[in-house]
Amino acid sequence: MSTFIELKNINKSFHSGNKTTIVHENLNMCIENGEMVAIMGKSGSGKTTLLNIIAGIDYPDYGEYIFDGNIIKLKNTNDGVNFRRNRIGIVLQHFALINDFTVEENVELALWETKLTTKEKHKKVEDIIKKCGIYDLRKEYPIKLSGGEKQRVAIARAIVNEPQLLLADEPTGSLDFETENEIIKLLKNINEEYKTTIIIITHDAEVANNCSRTITLTKH
Repeated sequence: MSTFIELKNINKSFHSGNKTTIVHENLNMCIENGEMVAIMGKSGSGKTTLLNIIAGIDYPDYGEYIFDGNIIKLKNTNDGVNFRRNRIGIVLQHFALINDFTVEENVELALWETKLTTKEKHKKVEDIIKKCGIYDLRKEYPIKLSGGEKQRVAIARAIVNEPQLLLADEPTGSLDFETENEIIKLLKNINEEYKTTIIIITHDAEVANNCSRTITLTKH
């Protein structure tokens, strides 16, 4: 394996009035290409902040972020959007689906800014929702879906562009044990078949045990 993501001496603080909260201080981390890594830590240890920095949603105060051999320097929201496009897929605990769109329309949202033809988009969506086990639900709306089915739709939307990196923030946090296992299995299949690098923020030891490695953050 080769190094895919490298964080060097990352520092991140938040300021509120006269109060400064240090979230990360001289954080160093390497993620290898094709790894499926769990990031754990107590509340306030900076798990989501770290995920946002990797995604280009937030920026470190100091330090160096290297993604696939390139130093990433983002100055504003547009820089972050351009950085994520076609590189990074994101899955959230609460799915973030559009209720007025069907399953296949929700997944196709990720392809709107691509240069694919309508036929090519439909083919990619069809292939990925089959892979995620939701083809029979393609015409349904989110309100008709279970939590596990909604998460499968969110995962399909996140990977339909075949990103290099999939970031998942507590993807099983609102699911029951059986459904959690199904989602873990799906993520592992994506990691193995597509060689997608996956980083999962989780508090669940069962999720972490299914990853190739666990990184534990400590609270400042």
